[in-house]
Amino acid sequence: MDNELKQKAENVINKIDNDLDEYRNKMKMKILDLENKKRELDALENDNKYNSNINKKNDYLSENIQIHKLDNNSKYLEKRKEELLNIQQIASQVNSLTKEMNENVEKQGEMINNIEDSIEEMEKNVDEGHRNIKEIARLQRSNRSRLYCIIFIIIFVIAVILIILYSFFKDRIFTK
Repeated sequence: MDNELKQKAENVINKIDNDLDEYRNKMKMKILDLENKKRELDALENDNKYNSNINKKNDYLSENIQIHKLDNNSKYLEKRKEELLNIQQIASQVNSLTKEMNENVEKQGEMINNIEDSIEEMEKNVDEGHRNIKEIARLQRSNRSRLYCIIFIIIFVIAVILIILYSFFKDRIFTK
């Protein structure tokens, strides 16, 4: 975007330079033309009978030169004013685009910070979940071992009770 604006500004400056050169060349040509006319009038001025006419013509030519210079200067200034207004509009657009871009960058920065915070929180949760799973697995192994012990003790107690019952009832059942 900056290159595009630089290019536009360079184009405007080149146009102003070209217009200024063109204006200078026209003015040089008109001045040369007027100087030639003045030389012709000066030649006629040497003749006394045209003296009064020459003074009138000189005054007329001087007035025309002044009017022409003022007219060309005003046209040049109008062109210059339009070009400067154009540059001002371009600068205003660049300024608004820069502000908009800064706002977008700031919003995206906030979004990135939020994402980063979420990732860190998720990482903590995953670590805590992993620890919980390890603890559950350890507790399950421990509980399984206890269950096997309890089952073994119950079987042992039942076996002892059966042996005691068998020995107690064995004499009574077989003695009858």
